[in-house]
Amino acid sequence: MDIQGTTVMVLGGGGMVGRAVCRELLKNRPARIVVCSLHEAESKLAIRTLEEEIQRASQLTKDSQPVELIPEWGNLFARDSQRHLTGNQAMQTAEGRAAIIEDTLTPMSATVARRFVLYQIVLKYQPQVIIDAMNTATGIAYSDIFSHSRQVWREVQEDATSRDSVEKLLCSLYIPQLIRHVDVLYRAMVAVDTKAYVKLGTSGTGGMGWNIPYTHGEERPSSVLLSKSAVAGAHTLLLFLLARTPGIASLENEEEVVSKAPPATMEIKPTAMIGWRGIGYGEIYKRGRPVELEDVQLAMAIPAKGSLKLDDPDYGKPSGRMLETVYVDTGENGLFSTEEFVAITSPGQMEFVTPEEIARNVVDEVRGVNTGKDVINALNVTCMGPTYRAGFQRQRAIQKLRELESRHGVDSVAFENLGPPRLSKLLYEAYYLKRLFNDLQDVLQHEPAALVQQIFQLLDQQPDLLATPVSIGIPVLFEKDGKPQLLRGRQVKTPPPSGANEVQLDSHNLEEWARAGWIDLRPANLELWQQRIRALVADSLSIPAADTSSRYVRDREFWRGGEEGSFSIQPGEIAAWIFINEDKGERGRE
Repeated sequence: MDIQGTTVMVLGGGGMVGRAVCRELLKNRPARIVVCSLHEAESKLAIRTLEEEIQRASQLTKDSQPVELIPEWGNLFARDSQRHLTGNQAMQTAEGRAAIIEDTLTPMSATVARRFVLYQIVLKYQPQVIIDAMNTATGIAYSDIFSHSRQVWREVQEDATSRDSVEKLLCSLYIPQLIRHVDVLYRAMVAVDTKAYVKLGTSGTGGMGWNIPYTHGEERPSSVLLSKSAVAGAHTLLLFLLARTPGIASLENEEEVVSKAPPATMEIKPTAMIGWRGIGYGEIYKRGRPVELEDVQLAMAIPAKGSLKLDDPDYGKPSGRMLETVYVDTGENGLFSTEEFVAITSPGQMEFVTPEEIARNVVDEVRGVNTGKDVINALNVTCMGPTYRAGFQRQRAIQKLRELESRHGVDSVAFENLGPPRLSKLLYEAYYLKRLFNDLQDVLQHEPAALVQQIFQLLDQQPDLLATPVSIGIPVLFEKDGKPQLLRGRQVKTPPPSGANEVQLDSHNLEEWARAGWIDLRPANLELWQQRIRALVADSLSIPAADTSSRYVRDREFWRGGEEGSFSIQPGEIAAWIFINEDKGERGRE
């Protein structure tokens, strides 16, 4: 796409690569760039350096156009009330932990999405392009689920489990945090019609393998480091799914499914150390603080035996002098010494790639230039999809299944092994209509209440048509004297288990769960089936009779029955049609 005149948002724009991306964007003359960082100072510093870049460029060329530069800051993984805190800082208070757990594990809704800082800033600026240079995998994986798990396990063994420890463990769950983050971001982009999204990802190990020697002293390979790679891989696969999605349901209207096209989705994944931001001499910082030298002498040595405290204030007296030496600033990875830089960039080690090379690839992908570095597209073209042979064999399999049904005098409708329960619900509702009518259009000749009565007469005559779905966890909802009644077996598949065996059945939940996985024999649902049938028939008849091209799959002949002009009732195909047209659940790639 043409970047000129657009609004571009750079997440992590204050970082080393984020700034390089912003500089590269300036060449394409967007109307404005929103630079988002965790800290206010970092975001504003990035703006100042970009303003200097613009000033320098204006002296070299006369046709340079102004670009509005906007700083934004806050924790994009958090709700607005905690935007000023890092994840680890929020975990230190009961209030912060409760917010993280609720925001991560509560079912997604418009209310949940809108409380996130990320959702709010996307809706505020409505960017046409978002470039995500945040170190997402590191931010999530370094909450270190292993340490919190070991702590809880020790307390369990001692029968002294503390609430704080359990809450910290829940706050460190990687996958729920990642899923929620991607879901919030994509729903926000769909709401504002963002056109392109590029993720600057990571391999987690700087391109090295399982034998990577660079850890923080943990076991080798480091569980925390491998978690970073695992989260990065999971992130890529979530983006892969979204890139294959023809339409995503908008959160702006929860009463109906509104499908809107997601942005073009790409990911650039550097597999080397990224460097460098600067080289200099001065104080050395770790975790934002200068390293103070301690006053030690050989005479202060202690016997190497007994217990050893890893943090003991009785030792290491401060000297008042700071560690000052030559360093190379590698951005998010911190300051490296000369020899550390030599070792890590040596051939056969991580080596390195410059931020400017990454930035060019990122911006080129937005512009539509095929760099060959987009891993999402690489997955699309290398993954195996549906095959010609499978399509050919499908007809043979269906023919054999129909022959066996006829031989044994049974119909095979649903077992609830595949899921979701909504599929079983739709199959049985369509199957009941199939048992009553030969033509879909015949369903339209009866009032919904009359259809309900005919279905109940059928169920009275053949009780197994009730027993089978109920036995697989699909209850039957109907009305008696105007009040809802539920016929259920031992197990109910909808709603799915969420940690509690008992849930509250109110009017809102009843409607939600009836749609999701209960056979609904109320007149209102039979009226919905009539609306579907009208739409299906109209869709089929709208196709020109003379059109025999390959354009249509479900053409005029697809639904035909034995008689001319009739529409056969095919529960499986009807359920698929509903998933595609009503639930907007169509496959995005052939």
